[in-house]
Amino acid sequence: MAVISWLSMRVRIPRPIELFLMLSRTGSTEESLKALDKRLRALNIPVSGEMFAALKTAVTTILLIAGAIILSSDLTIGAMLLIIAYLVWKMSYRLLELLEKRKRKELVNDFTFMVNQVRIYTKAADLYQAMKIVPYTIKGEMGRELRLLSADMEMSPLTEALDSFAKRCGIKEAEYFTQIVLLGIRMGADVNVDKVLSSYAKMLHQRRVGKIKRWIKLQPILITILPALLLWIFMLMFIVPFYTDIIGKMSNI
Repeated sequence: MAVISWLSMRVRIPRPIELFLMLSRTGSTEESLKALDKRLRALNIPVSGEMFAALKTAVTTILLIAGAIILSSDLTIGAMLLIIAYLVWKMSYRLLELLEKRKRKELVNDFTFMVNQVRIYTKAADLYQAMKIVPYTIKGEMGRELRLLSADMEMSPLTEALDSFAKRCGIKEAEYFTQIVLLGIRMGADVNVDKVLSSYAKMLHQRRVGKIKRWIKLQPILITILPALLLWIFMLMFIVPFYTDIIGKMSNI
């Protein structure tokens, strides 16, 4: 007991917050944590990169320890906890990827409408004022990103604000659009912004229609292949083992 008391006074025990931060850095570099922090902010998740990584590590560790302890007494529950721990470790970043993919899809779907809105309001005011009005006419992810852009335009240089908008969106359409907006604001009357935005909106519409047409053409092929694939899987899972068992029994007779 005396040794334990001496150690408790001499050895510095990490505080809960420090221990939490230590967990977050397990298997992560400073650059990867910064990149994770940007991804979480882009998805509007109110958790820092260090906190997310620490939660993932802590939950995985607790499940692994619990699974290892229970495994000796109850094989089923112990194995289930170990599987869940593996899934938490592997699927946490996969979940972020799915959320990012869903966000990009929603942004692409609303992009043509947004460009047309900017084009309409540009006729009544200049392009800069149009970019301040349009965010409040659009809902969803696109509206949120445009409101962030509007706030950034007030506090940061225009180029930096537009660049941040394009990076948050993570789609090529946003990169092209920011270049058009930057050119229109800088050149003013020297550039026919309405014509440029109209052409860009038509191009986006044609691209989206082309994707829909390709999907429609692909559907009959999938409808033809999927039943055959499912039948083949069914045969491998049930029929082949059944006949293999029969042949094995007949050969033993």
